Amino acid sequence: MSIRIASPADAPSVANIISKANQAVAQRFGLTRENTPKHPSFCTTDWVVDDLKRNAQYFIYETAGKAVGCVAYENAEKDLAFLNRLAVLPEFQGRGIGKKLVSYLFDHALALHKKIISIGIIAANDRLKTWYETLGFTPFETKTFNHLPFDVLLMQYPLDDFKGGHLARAMNGKESVMKTPKKVLVSRQFPEIGISLLEQAGFEVTLWSKDRPMYSSELIDLSLNHQALLCTVTEMINKEFLEQCSHLDIISQFAVGYDNIDVAEATRLKIPIGFTPDVMSEATADVAFGLMIATARKMFFLHKTILKGDWGYFKPRGNLGMELRGKTLGVFGLGRIGMKMARLCKDAYDMEVIYHNRQPNPVAEKSLNADRVSFEELLTRSDVLSVHSVLSPETLGLFDAETFKRMKPTAIFINTARGAIHNETDLIEALASQQIWGAGLDVTNPEPMAKDNPLLSMETVCVLPHVGSGTMEARNGMSRLAAENIIEFYKTGIPPHVVNPIVLEKQG
Repeated sequence: MSIRIASPADAPSVANIISKANQAVAQRFGLTRENTPKHPSFCTTDWVVDDLKRNAQYFIYETAGKAVGCVAYENAEKDLAFLNRLAVLPEFQGRGIGKKLVSYLFDHALALHKKIISIGIIAANDRLKTWYETLGFTPFETKTFNHLPFDVLLMQYPLDDFKGGHLARAMNGKESVMKTPKKVLVSRQFPEIGISLLEQAGFEVTLWSKDRPMYSSELIDLSLNHQALLCTVTEMINKEFLEQCSHLDIISQFAVGYDNIDVAEATRLKIPIGFTPDVMSEATADVAFGLMIATARKMFFLHKTILKGDWGYFKPRGNLGMELRGKTLGVFGLGRIGMKMARLCKDAYDMEVIYHNRQPNPVAEKSLNADRVSFEELLTRSDVLSVHSVLSPETLGLFDAETFKRMKPTAIFINTARGAIHNETDLIEALASQQIWGAGLDVTNPEPMAKDNPLLSMETVCVLPHVGSGTMEARNGMSRLAAENIIEFYKTGIPPHVVNPIVLEKQG
């Protein structure tokens, strides 16, 4: 069971859910095209795609690999999140899916600093009114619309005091999901949403209170007294740690990547590894896109000239960058984040998209007219080469001196994945010798980067301190997913997002 953000590729599934849910409502209330010509008894894919292009966000609830419910809301006003669509397939109605989707809406509204959630329901539907009242909504106005044969009751929920406890009880039917509370070690000061979810579910949470990461010895010592660990990429979950903490029931990672974890050893010890996919894709793609623009126009370097008092005179031939319209974007690893980066580049600059993956990406080829090419062709054709792959033995140090030599001298290299995918010494030399034109990095090798690193003073280089997921929305979503992996594991035995599902099969 999982809840995730919908993409344009999900539009057919969303349209199917909404159509079937609307048809069930129409049948129940006797709505027809004759008495309600504007009633949406069906929904088209184009309708959903148009919604996604506007301010609406869709979220999909999946169970057993099937999309069975969806919710959409809009930031209708500065302080208001408006729930404009909640749909569950008729055969899955009454199973708590709607409450989970509303809970998800609450999390996102809070992350966006909204003060009120508003909904509109059929005024005569007392059962639905009561349902929302159990979640804390209160009626405030009844409205009549010419195109509807029923009145619409507007209900609102003020978010200022939202803690989620009543919602957790409404969803679970009890405050705790366990008879005997489990102890969870949380290795960093993650956003409150995930911590609160764990506490509301009855876990005993130990929160590491210092800003610095734990030393390996501290992590081991504290983990010995806990049954679950919520950690992130700064913690080395290696063979030594796992052998000493083999008692752990589950490790949930506050990240989409997990190269800090010895997954093979965890699998041998039958410890499931949770992670947090999707929720940081938009944020990371935005950073890659921003680094591309900043590098192309030398923004970081030119900002430094102002700080130094070197603004100087207008120089017609000085401080020249390059334009991006119509250039070729090469994506190494066209997954969730790479897709979003490619879409940004296509929409903003009409860039041609090529990519190199182990497997084809038919969605990208259809929606972006992307071409799958060999690694060699990716290097020689790309004006901007953006890395979005996982770190693996195959990708470790892949972008080295030989690789940079085969790229265009006008090329920009972008890496927002993992710093160890490029050889930093070779990158410095490639830039200094003008084998490539520029580089935008959100990840470095090593991290943190030394303050005297030559890259920081180069005119066509932009470096950020690994902040790809650094938005309130993404970090709140990561915290929530990381917590839900632990909660659902103890509740159902199945974390929503797990790296090594074979462990669950063996346990089952």
